[in-house]
Amino acid sequence: MTTVPTLQELFDKTALHMLTQGEPAVENGECRYRYNGLMCAVGCLIKVEHYDTSLEGDGVTRAHVLQALLDSEVVTREDCYNTDSDMAEESMPPRIRLLNALQRCHDSNTVMADKWGEKLIEIAKNFNLNSDVVTNFKGETND
Repeated sequence: MTTVPTLQELFDKTALHMLTQGEPAVENGECRYRYNGLMCAVGCLIKVEHYDTSLEGDGVTRAHVLQALLDSEVVTREDCYNTDSDMAEESMPPRIRLLNALQRCHDSNTVMADKWGEKLIEIAKNFNLNSDVVTNFKGETND
């Protein structure tokens, strides 16, 4: 049986990736899971062998994106079975809600990369997670 990351581990990995990368993965104004060497908040969690361009343009609640996340050992089968692309966010499993929030942070045109830290701290608070990975970040971005 495969062990998936905890919410804290998912948050830490994604937040550190976003802060280190320092810019969104965007092509022609559209956010991408992967583009030109960049990866979005969720794209950094999808293993290379499970990434496909058909994922592009769809959110984490879409069946084929969930399958890539399941195959990449990011979510559980239960997370997938209990998620529907039309369901209200508050009804989603916690792991999917967190991934959705992180994806929105990356994809939002109103949250510029230089403000990601503030938004990530807010996400951590909303999920009762530790935000030390953000507050202690001193790394260089890829700019």
